[in-house]
Amino acid sequence: MDFKIIKKTKNPFLNREEIIIEISSHTAPSFEDVRGFLGKHELVVVKKINSNFGRYKFFADVLIYSSVEDKEKTEKVPRKTKQKALEAEKQGKIEEKKKEVEQPEAPVEERAKSEKGEKPSAEEKKPVEEKPAEKSKEEIKEDKKQEAQ
Repeated sequence: MDFKIIKKTKNPFLNREEIIIEISSHTAPSFEDVRGFLGKHELVVVKKINSNFGRYKFFADVLIYSSVEDKEKTEKVPRKTKQKALEAEKQGKIEEKKKEVEQPEAPVEERAKSEKGEKPSAEEKKPVEEKPAEKSKEEIKEDKKQEAQ
């Protein structure tokens, strides 16, 4: 791949350089190829890569910002990307809530002691008695038959 810078202009209002690059290649270049040619990956935005049918020349419109803050101020985040980020954030919150539900909260006294760094006493560590599981209708019928005999 051969890269040639055709046009280079500075835009002081947006703190960036606007460049048009001509790329000679038998295969279509990717956005990563263009970023690799320019070097500054986090500051480079490749707007588009144009081609003409049957020719091996491609033209890329590229913006190079002076700082990451300037780039974040000017460039919009695509709607799809925002939605994916929001969905991922919601999934994380849902998973956290599930974990909280699975782990019952400790009584207030125990939480206060754990925050202070104290260990609960042996009396406070008593296991909670579980209620016996309710019997099904069939088990109740069998119990009545055994009592009757």
